[in-house]
Amino acid sequence: MVYIGDGGCLGADNFFNNRPIPAKPAPIYYPGQVKGTCELPAGRVADIATSDVYGEGCGTLPGGQLPSNMGDFLGPIQPMVFVVPKASSQKSISQDAAYFVFGFGDDSGVEPWTVSSSLYRRNTTSAVQAFLAIAIGVPIDRWAGVDAPTLPANVSASLSGAAAVINALELDPNPEQALGILANTNYERHDRGSPQHLGLQRPRPNLRLLPGLEPDRARQSQRSRRTLRAVGRDPFLHVRR
Repeated sequence: MVYIGDGGCLGADNFFNNRPIPAKPAPIYYPGQVKGTCELPAGRVADIATSDVYGEGCGTLPGGQLPSNMGDFLGPIQPMVFVVPKASSQKSISQDAAYFVFGFGDDSGVEPWTVSSSLYRRNTTSAVQAFLAIAIGVPIDRWAGVDAPTLPANVSASLSGAAAVINALELDPNPEQALGILANTNYERHDRGSPQHLGLQRPRPNLRLLPGLEPDRARQSQRSRRTLRAVGRDPFLHVRR
């Protein structure tokens, strides 16, 4: 069994469509509890796979349904979280505020997150972004902000996925306006240099607008933010029958 860090949606899509396991990033495994990497034979296709995204969550399945020869099985819960740099004073965000921040970027009207270049997201292959897209009501392919792995500092360091988001948060010169997304397992509260997660407040009833409305309307989202638990979903085990 190996781990491939190419994004939950991309990995799941490869499995559903019987595509070969990619050569990069390098597969990770743990012999004797020690992390190691390996190379797999070209063209190897997975027989069984685990992912933190359910099949329908990424929106790539034909007809939106699993193929008849595959099944999804619930696993442990893994929260998906909004995170800020350690130096940020922010402690929570509401689902309404997250909708406007990642739906409108520079025009969100939600202080202090009003600078798109300091919003560090993933992309349409990311399970984290897929789940949070469902939670806040912004389509996965319409998020404002920067795809963290594409930043020059991350490209030069060959950082992708969660590592790219964490590095972007740590390097941002204005930590108060920086905001990112991660799976809960990818951040460490007790690591001095790591980001901290935000508590999440539930949305107000009936406040669900699509990105594209007049920017000044976004200021409706300014409201008090209280600490609640972050959104979580169950990882799934994908099995080919």
